[in-house]
Amino acid sequence: SLYSALAARQNNVGMTSLGVFFLVGSVICLALWVVILGAPLAEGRLMAIATLGGFVSMLGYVLWDYGMRTGNTQMIGITSFLIPILSSFVLVISGQGRFTPLLLLALGLVMIGISIAKYGDSILNSNK
Repeated sequence: SLYSALAARQNNVGMTSLGVFFLVGSVICLALWVVILGAPLAEGRLMAIATLGGFVSMLGYVLWDYGMRTGNTQMIGITSFLIPILSSFVLVISGQGRFTPLLLLALGLVMIGISIAKYGDSILNSNK
């Protein structure tokens, strides 16, 4: 939210700044996790899953930021819907989640949302 507020007010805030915000945010979260909560660091496979999940979230935020800068509201909507799908796939592929009928239904609903975000205007305008 700090990055979004800064980028909205300053035109010269670029993608490098976004990377710095992600790095600082990661360090702060790791420090809170280990120092304040006293929780152990994840090992091996769990650390790989967390890292991959972080990259999925970062990719989504970068695409969202691009959509905001270019005024592409479809990109913003699709990115918002796409992150839960990619996160679910990461969990299923890594063995931490199961592919169930309920997950399939949820993914289908998200895909319908993406379709509405992408093609909703053209469908509404063609019916007039």
